[in-house]
Amino acid sequence: MGDEQLYATFLLDRSTELEIAIDANQVIEATPMASSLVPLPGGVDWFEGIMRLRGNPLPVINLKKRFGLDEQRYGTEAKVAVVRRGRGCYGLLFDDIRDVLRVSGHWLHPLEPVLAGQEGLIGAVINVAGTDRILELLDLNRLLPVDDGVEIPSAPGSGSPDNAGGVVRHVVFLCGECEYGIPVEETREICFLTDIDRTFQNATVEGALQLRNHTLPVLNSHTLLGSSSSFQPGEAARILVLQTENLLFGLMVDAVREILTTGQEDLLSVPTAGEGACSGVARHGHDRNIILLDVSRLLDSQLEQVRSMARLGSGTGAEEEETTQAHHLITEHCYLIFSIGKKFAIELRDVQEIIETDDLL
Repeated sequence: MGDEQLYATFLLDRSTELEIAIDANQVIEATPMASSLVPLPGGVDWFEGIMRLRGNPLPVINLKKRFGLDEQRYGTEAKVAVVRRGRGCYGLLFDDIRDVLRVSGHWLHPLEPVLAGQEGLIGAVINVAGTDRILELLDLNRLLPVDDGVEIPSAPGSGSPDNAGGVVRHVVFLCGECEYGIPVEETREICFLTDIDRTFQNATVEGALQLRNHTLPVLNSHTLLGSSSSFQPGEAARILVLQTENLLFGLMVDAVREILTTGQEDLLSVPTAGEGACSGVARHGHDRNIILLDVSRLLDSQLEQVRSMARLGSGTGAEEEETTQAHHLITEHCYLIFSIGKKFAIELRDVQEIIETDDLL
C-alpha cells in the first residue's frame, strides 16, 4: 500500500477515448457545467472563459485546445474538474468523469523528455494492470505554474483553511430516479462495473469484487435503498468502494454524477430517530435535492454478513494457503470453498467431515 496513490480520471476526448489522470488530492470537485461561460477577450485561446460556480467566478481551461486536439468542442454533457493551485482554483473541461483509481508505483511509466515535449504537460503514463487502459498523467505544476504574488479567483467551498469548517463534500450517484450523496471521506475508490464473482450471491449481496488480492462484498444500491426499479447495468454504471467501521465494501450504482461541494447553509437535517440511512438533504440549485446517506446505517442488519464475506479471499500465495487451512476453526461465519468447474462455498458449520477419495468403496 505504501507505493500506491489515488488519482481521479477523466475522459478528455470521447472520439479517441483519451483519458487523463490527476492527483486526487488536487481535485476539489467534479461537476456538470453549472452555467454558460463568459468569454474573456484578449486571453489565450485555450482559456475558455469564466463560469459562475455557486455565485463565484471560476476560470475554465479548454484542455482540448491546450493539447491541440483536432476536436476542440464540448457537448452539453461536459464536466468541469475544479483543481486547486496556490491560493485559488481553476476549472478543467472534460467530456466526462471516469473513476477514482488507486495506482501502484509500477503502473507509472515516465516519458522521456524528448517525447514529453518542451512543456512536459504529460510527464508519465499509467498502464492499468489487467486492462487495456492507458492513462495520461497531467502535471498541474506545468499546466498552471503558481505565482504566489497573484490571487486566483477561488471556488466557494473549495476546502481552503478560511472556510474548511463551512462546507462538506459528497460523491453524488444515481439510483433509479433519485440522487444520493455519500461523504467523500467514506468513499475510497470509484471502479468500473467489472465482472463480479456470483459465488456468494444472495438476497442482499450481489457477489464479490476482487480488488488487489482482497475480496470486497458488492451490494446493490437499488435493494438497499428500496428503489422501485431494478438495477440495469449500463455504460455509466460504477461500483463505489466505501468504508465504514474499518470495513470495505462495494456499492453498485447507476452512475456517478459528480463530486459536489456544499455549504452548510444548503444542508437540511432530517429527523430519523436513529433509523434509516438518510442523514439529510443537500439543496443544489433551484430544482435538485440530493439525499445524503449515513454509510454505517446503510448496511444496518447486513453489517455482520458483509463483514464475514470481507474476511474471505485476502492474501496471496503461501499466505493465502495458510489462511485457507486455518478455516478448520468452525465459527458461524466461516465457509468451505471448493471447486466443481467453478468455485462454490458452503457454511463450514454444515460440514461434518472431509475425506480423501481413496477411502471410497
